[in-house]
Amino acid sequence: MFATLAQPFPLGATLCDHGCNFSLHNPDNKNIKLVLFNDNQSPRLISLDNQYGDIHYTFVEGIAEGQVYGYQLEDKDGLRLLLDPYAQALNATPHYVEPFTAEKSWEFAKSVVVKHDFDWQGTTLPQIPREETLLLETHVKGFTKRHPEIDPALRGTYLGLCQPEMIAFFKKHGITTLQLLPVTSCMSEPHLLKMNKVNFWGYNSLCFMAPEPRYALHDAVTEMKTMVRELHRHGIEVIMDIVFNHTAEGGEGGPIFHFKRLISTIIYKTATSITATIPAVVIRWISPTSQA
Repeated sequence: MFATLAQPFPLGATLCDHGCNFSLHNPDNKNIKLVLFNDNQSPRLISLDNQYGDIHYTFVEGIAEGQVYGYQLEDKDGLRLLLDPYAQALNATPHYVEPFTAEKSWEFAKSVVVKHDFDWQGTTLPQIPREETLLLETHVKGFTKRHPEIDPALRGTYLGLCQPEMIAFFKKHGITTLQLLPVTSCMSEPHLLKMNKVNFWGYNSLCFMAPEPRYALHDAVTEMKTMVRELHRHGIEVIMDIVFNHTAEGGEGGPIFHFKRLISTIIYKTATSITATIPAVVIRWISPTSQA
């Protein structure tokens, strides 16, 4: 009934009243399927029957906020589950034990459908003149993790950074702008995992539009937006540091999460593919990160 609602754009999972549109850039035209996960039920596989150029898409009725999903394809290692590069939330903190095989990909964090109905309560972007800006570059977790005045349950979280005690600190020191080290979902590099360590700073992004789950109590999307809203309410700007020059998939031999099986030759530069031209699909991938 709602098949006509299927659209190639925007890419990713887009929710509406009747269901959700799923769109994926997949130029290699592999036999890829949308996988929907539901509690205590077998995963539901759906073909992406519609095509517009290299974009494959479908509309699924009855999908609600919080739906967990991924994309299945078969490669030389077997059936593999991929994250949606345009995912706006993850259902768990990403972690794996090497080697990250096709079989283990099904146990990894998965993409989540997000509903964008957050109540900004009338707050607006602070308009602070450049000459009056006093910027503090900081880390969401590190700045409050051991702060004695913050509720222990909120230390090291999005919500911890916008507590009244923190607002008072920023105001006392004349700080007008927070530049946050990466808050996009990230993955520790393989050599760190082997040493049972983590990439604390977050400069190894996994899904650029999904906030890092480690900094949330429950819902990273809502809690990060709440942090931004409360900082804006008190006239404090928020700048997000996003690193596009590499991803958590690393180089040759690195783990496979999404791009390497979807648009590897487009998104990654190699010694034989150096060019000054930025493909349109890369621009379409980067641009929405400022709105996610």
